[in-house]
Amino acid sequence: MGGLSSPLTGMATSVLGGFTGGTLSNGLAIAGQIIDNKAKRQELRAQQNIVLQQLEQKQGQELSEAQSEAALDRENIQLQAAQNEAERQAALKRAVARQRAASGASGVGSAGGSGEAILLGLFEESEDEKNERERLDDLRLRAIDQDIENVQSQNLLETSQLRQRQKLERSLFG
Repeated sequence: MGGLSSPLTGMATSVLGGFTGGTLSNGLAIAGQIIDNKAKRQELRAQQNIVLQQLEQKQGQELSEAQSEAALDRENIQLQAAQNEAERQAALKRAVARQRAASGASGVGSAGGSGEAILLGLFEESEDEKNERERLDDLRLRAIDQDIENVQSQNLLETSQLRQRQKLERSLFG
């Protein structure tokens, strides 16, 4: 039996040795893959952070430009409104003076009922024009505000979509 035990022991040792060596080799390969995957995940996350920062920087710049443009547009609207109001008042003064002169020339005083009604009509017409211009200016200002809100909403949407894509990439590759 002594002779038999020796070949069996040798065979068992070589099989176990091969098995242990293979397992150790597989274990090292798996450990290497885990380390490699961790490095790839870190690299992916770093790249994603850079892309997100670039997007946020671009959006900040676009929003800043849109706000600057909106401020200029608001200022132009206000300047135009002031100019229109000055022109309206000057035109009203001229119309009132013309009407008083015409009333005086025809012998009707402007303090009387007819002359006063005519002047009142001029004032009302002028006020209607002013109110219409103010309404249009208000619409323009609201459109400017809406444009800024649209830029902000678009930025939020783009950022949210990018974050969701990045989250999906991390789940697929991580």
